[in-house]
Amino acid sequence: MPVDEMMVNPMLDPFRKMLTEVEEKGLSGENYDNMKATLNRMEELSQIHSDIMTYNSALMQENLFAKFSDYYSKVLTSEAQQNSNTNGYDDASLLKQNIDALKNAIEQIKRNYQASIEESNKHINNKKQIDQSVETSILNDPTIIIKGIEDVIALGEQEGMTLPKFLRLQIETGLDKAMDGSVVLKKGLQYSLDMAKANAVSPIHIAIDTEKLQAFNFLAEKSKFNVPNSKELSYLHKEIDYKYRHQLAEWTEIKNRWYEILDSLTLWSLSYTKIAPHIHPWKSAQNPKEATIRTQKTTPGILKEKLNLFNKYFDITFFDIFKHPSFIWEVENHHIGYSQEFIEFLIDDIFPECEPFNDLPQDKINKRLAFYEEDRENDPEQYKALEKVKNNYDKYFGEGRFEEKFLKIEPTPSNAKPWNLEAFNRK
Repeated sequence: MPVDEMMVNPMLDPFRKMLTEVEEKGLSGENYDNMKATLNRMEELSQIHSDIMTYNSALMQENLFAKFSDYYSKVLTSEAQQNSNTNGYDDASLLKQNIDALKNAIEQIKRNYQASIEESNKHINNKKQIDQSVETSILNDPTIIIKGIEDVIALGEQEGMTLPKFLRLQIETGLDKAMDGSVVLKKGLQYSLDMAKANAVSPIHIAIDTEKLQAFNFLAEKSKFNVPNSKELSYLHKEIDYKYRHQLAEWTEIKNRWYEILDSLTLWSLSYTKIAPHIHPWKSAQNPKEATIRTQKTTPGILKEKLNLFNKYFDITFFDIFKHPSFIWEVENHHIGYSQEFIEFLIDDIFPECEPFNDLPQDKINKRLAFYEEDRENDPEQYKALEKVKNNYDKYFGEGRFEEKFLKIEPTPSNAKPWNLEAFNRK
């Protein structure tokens, strides 16, 4: 599902206007083509990603804002040079036109930045009346890029400067690299890594973002101006993604499969209780009672086949689940929804009974009902996973911003004890 247009448009409209301005002037060439391709990539990423945070992170990682501004500046410079060529070569005039184009680029960047903030304010959350410009102003802050352009302008305005000397010194001193937004890119990579650590989806996600940042630093150290070659960096980043793709796919598939197995045991055991026809998922069926019976009769066979395939493809048995790194990771990072005592109940009491043509004994039905009625199924510390996200979000956007914008984090309602992996002897 694409990012909401209400969030994307305030970010991209200024760049769309810049491209339209160039097109209305009838300008063309390689830099115009690069401008258009960069904006198209911004649009494409908005369709690929589903939330504004990952979208912003992707934009920053690919350095698209800085690239677009750089191409825009070059288009305007090229226009000025073409106008000058019709009247003969004038070094001072060409140098001034270059400097003026850079100054205009700064003003345009500032206008675009302010416009994006103003546009974001038009889409205030009606329920909470939250100022949406906070994230826009921080994630799109052009200060670093503007500083790089200002340093180039200062070079061009030195006494006795000529255009050839100006262009040569940019390359020799690395000032041309300062305008390409590499510092912004590094900031984006750090942001992506911090988000990966906070979300803790898997250690593989963290490893990927860690290595991408390390690749940036490695190439920067090799560079005379401490700026990595963009093409080389892009290649290394693709190599990192490729390196981990199988590992990430396997981790995700294993985790999804054992979650399905635990969920099957949970629903199968609950379907035998007296409350089952009156709760989800059965109460929405045309005949809730028949739906519970269908769950009771079909789940054991389906579960058996799931376990057979799990073992066939990954060499993992039911009891191996609880010592697998993905299970340990989910528990340690408070992602698993089930409490420790409930998982132990599923392992010790429910799994041995979940066989084809077998029904759950009454004593275990009673125990299962007690877990539900006494609210002991859920991990009481699930909220801690969201707290990590909140702390990282507030680090970037201000103390209290997460709860102001999204929700107040409350302790998970559960009467179960917190997880204690050291005492979990099933792994």
